[in-house]
Amino acid sequence: MQTILRCLSLLALGPLAVSQAQPVTDETATDETRIAVYREFRQRFDAGDYQAALPIAENLVSLTQKQFGDADRALVNPLANVGTTQLKLANHAAAEASYLRAVELLERSASNTDRLFIAPLHGLGATYLAAKRPGNAVTPLKRAVDLSRNLDGLYNDRQLPIVRQLIDAYVATGNLADAEKEHNYAYAVAETSFGNNDPRMLDAHERLAGWYDFVGRYSSARSLYERSLALIDRLGKRTDLRKVAPLRGIARTYQLEFLYGAEKTEEALDAFGRPVTPFANLQAGRMQDRGERALEFALQIITTNEPVDHRLHGETLADLGDWRLVSGATDAAKLQYGKAWEALTLAGDTTLLQAPRQLAYRPSPLTVGRSRLDPAEATEQPLELRFSVTSEGRVRGVTATPTELSDSIVRSVSTALGRARYAPRIENGVAVDTDNVALIERVLVRNPPPQADQSASQQD
Repeated sequence: MQTILRCLSLLALGPLAVSQAQPVTDETATDETRIAVYREFRQRFDAGDYQAALPIAENLVSLTQKQFGDADRALVNPLANVGTTQLKLANHAAAEASYLRAVELLERSASNTDRLFIAPLHGLGATYLAAKRPGNAVTPLKRAVDLSRNLDGLYNDRQLPIVRQLIDAYVATGNLADAEKEHNYAYAVAETSFGNNDPRMLDAHERLAGWYDFVGRYSSARSLYERSLALIDRLGKRTDLRKVAPLRGIARTYQLEFLYGAEKTEEALDAFGRPVTPFANLQAGRMQDRGERALEFALQIITTNEPVDHRLHGETLADLGDWRLVSGATDAAKLQYGKAWEALTLAGDTTLLQAPRQLAYRPSPLTVGRSRLDPAEATEQPLELRFSVTSEGRVRGVTATPTELSDSIVRSVSTALGRARYAPRIENGVAVDTDNVALIERVLVRNPPPQADQSASQQD
C-alpha cells in the first residue's frame, strides 16, 4: 500500500477546461489528499482535458515534495505525469525539463537498473521526437527498451510502444539498419506474446509490411498482408471490414513494384523509372490486374457494411484512381477521383484530394539517399523547386529558387522531378491544374579540398 501511495503515476504516454487545484499547505500533504488529487488528475487526463489536468498534476508534485522531500524517488512518477501532460499540450521545452528532473533525481539516488527509469526515459525520447530532435531521442529510448527487456523479459509486450518510437528515431536519423533490426524484434515480441491467431497480430503484420514497403521489399510486404487476410478469415467473415487495410496494402505493393521493380534498383530504367526487363509489359499487366482486383474487393467489402464508412470508401476509391493514373488510363483515373470526392464529401473532409499527391518519383542520383559521395566528405544542401501539376498528373515548368548550387546539380534534380507523376488536385469532383507546387530536395555536394596552411609555409 505504501508503494502505491508513493508512486501514484499514469505510467503511460498518454493535452484538460481549467481546474482550480487547491493550494498546497503542510496540512494537505497527506496520503489521502494525494490520492484524491491523483484521481482528479486521471479523470481529467483520461477525458482528454489536458489543460485542466496540468495544474492538478503540478499540485500532485508539490504535495509529494511536501510529504517526502525534494529528492525522494516518490517524485519520479508525479513528475512523469506532468511531463506527459505537457507533451500532450505540445509544450516540449517544459516536458523535457520535467522528464529530465525525474531522470536526474533517479541518477542521484537509484541504481541504473531501477524500473522507475522507464517512464521518464520513454517520455523524454517521445518529447525529443515530437520536437523534431530525433538524434536526441535515440539514447533515452534505447535505454528504456534495454531496461524493459532486462527487467520484464526479452519478449515482453510492454516494450512495444517504446520500441516503435525508437524505430521512428532511427529512421529519422538515417539509421535504417538498426530500424530494421528493431522492426523484426517488435514482430517477434508480438508473435511470442500474442500467438499467430491473435487479432493483435494484425497490427504487427501491418507495421512490418509498411517497413518492407518503405525499403522496397514488396514481395515480403505482400506476404504479411496476405497473412492478415488469412487470419481475418479464421476470425471473421468474408466481408469483415478489417480486410480493407491489407487489401489496400496488397494493391500498394503491386503499384510500387509496377513503378520501381521487385526491389528498388539502379539498373536500366525506362523513362518512367521502371526497370527494363524481359516481358515487362506482361508483368506490368499482371501487377495492375492483381492490384486493381484487390481494391475492387476492398470497395465491395466497404459498401457491404452498413453504415458505409465514407472516409474509408473515399480513400480506397482514390487508391484505385492512383492505380489507373500511373498505368496510363487517365480518363478512368479522373472518374475514380470524382467518386472519391463524393465519398469524402459525405465524410465531411476532402483534404486528401485538395492538393497534388506524389505517386511516382525517382530522385536525382545527386540527392541524399542516392548519392555515392561519402557523407563525411560532403555537405547536405537544400534545393527548393517550384512547378505545376496538370489535371493529368504531369509535372510542368520546373524552376529552382535562387541557389549557390551549380547549374549541373539543379538541372539533374529538375530533370528527375520532371519525370515524376502526381495525383492531380480535385476541385468539386473535377481534376484541375495546380500551379506553384513546392518540393524541397536535399543534395550532397563534395566539400572543397582543405587549403594549405599558409602560416606554416611562411614559417618555413
